Amino acid sequence: MATDAQVEGARFQALFARVASDPVWIQRVSEEIAEAIHRELSEIDVDDDLRAGTLASTRSVLTLMADMVRLGQSPEDVVPPPDAVEYLRQYVRRGVSIDALLRAYHVGHSTFFDNWVAGVRHAVDDEQWLARAVELGAKWTFDYIQALNRELVNNYTEEHAH
Repeated sequence: MATDAQVEGARFQALFARVASDPVWIQRVSEEIAEAIHRELSEIDVDDDLRAGTLASTRSVLTLMADMVRLGQSPEDVVPPPDAVEYLRQYVRRGVSIDALLRAYHVGHSTFFDNWVAGVRHAVDDEQWLARAVELGAKWTFDYIQALNRELVNNYTEEHAH
């Protein structure tokens, strides 16, 4: 028999997938995130190649996140997708600081979370479940970004050394 935590986890996985796994939703939110990043970080808003890298990285990070939640994987198990690694290489090649890369991920997470919570509010009628779902989403996505940032800093440092 399933425990309450397992039932809640399965319910969260289903809700996350319903709100944030649709490729059209991922594309729209990725575009919104890329716009927010380039608006907030003027030092990277320099050309179309970097903007395309921001969008590709964002789309890959969101797709991976949705897949990991759907499959019940821990956010600690994240391995940066190839587009995110290439994005940080663009930063290194252009001499953009690791601080700017981390700020980009914070702006991205904030923009994602605003969109995700709006979707949850639309999908959930029960106020208690709504509050718990937002809490679970915050925990999972913050843990994901923290683990992803740790890996990105390691990759950035290695790339910068080369």
